[in-house]
Amino acid sequence: GLPPVACYLILAVMAAPAIVKAGVEPMAAHLFIFYFGIISAITPPVAMSVFAAAAIAESNAMRTGLEAVKLGLAGFIVPFMFAYCPELILSGDTGSIILSIITATIGIYTLAMGLEGYVLGHIVTLPVRLLLGCFSLFLILPGLLTDVIGIAAIASVVLIVVRGKKGTVSQAV
Repeated sequence: GLPPVACYLILAVMAAPAIVKAGVEPMAAHLFIFYFGIISAITPPVAMSVFAAAAIAESNAMRTGLEAVKLGLAGFIVPFMFAYCPELILSGDTGSIILSIITATIGIYTLAMGLEGYVLGHIVTLPVRLLLGCFSLFLILPGLLTDVIGIAAIASVVLIVVRGKKGTVSQAV
């Protein structure tokens, strides 16, 4: 529940050294703590921004908080991606950096499709959402084999959805 700079300073002193001792690169450790410090503004138990937004919008604070958690789920995963895949903080050779950034972006985008229930403008069912969520993890995890499996699985699900709903494109409101 602190402003970003104060939050980072406290976490940099208290948490970053332990994460570095655990074997994470120092830059990744600092990005890790910064992300988690900032995301506390929209996620429980702090969620101060959520309560302020709910008051302004005159909406239910709990419902707003649950929606914030759903929207912020990718933010929970991104710090771990930095810790486990140094290419995402531009550490490594150019080819692996580009591949990691592309696959991580597709993975996070696919996770968002699964969470929100929309695939290229089509509303999808719960089983399809679960498949997209599971297959997104293959792209989020570093490794060529997991990337190939993830791309193939996600592409097949998206093709099935788009072909099955041809001509009935839903419009998001």
